[in-house]
Amino acid sequence: MTNNIRIPKLSNVWMVERTLAKLKKVNSLTELKQNLPHQIPHSSLNLILDYLDYSKKIQRTSNGIEWIFNEGVKEKNLVKNIFNILNKRDDNK
Repeated sequence: MTNNIRIPKLSNVWMVERTLAKLKKVNSLTELKQNLPHQIPHSSLNLILDYLDYSKKIQRTSNGIEWIFNEGVKEKNLVKNIFNILNKRDDNK
C-alpha cells in the first residue's frame, strides 16, 4: 500500500505565507482558501500550515489562524525577490 502524500510546491508555500501575512488573521480554513490567488489541494494546504506553525510564523487556535511572524526589512526584500523569481519561472512553463 502506498501513501499518497502531496508535497507542496515552494511557490504554494510562499503564496500561503504571503496571504496570511497580508490578512493577519483568518477565522477558518475556508476563509483562507477563498483568499488564496489560486486553489491548492487540501492536503498540501494542511502540510503548509503545519510547517508555518512549526516555524512559529502562525498560531492556530479555536478562533482561526493568526500570522505572528515579524519580518524585518531585509527579510521582506528577500521574500519579495524570491517570490518574483518563482512567479517568473512558473510563467515560463
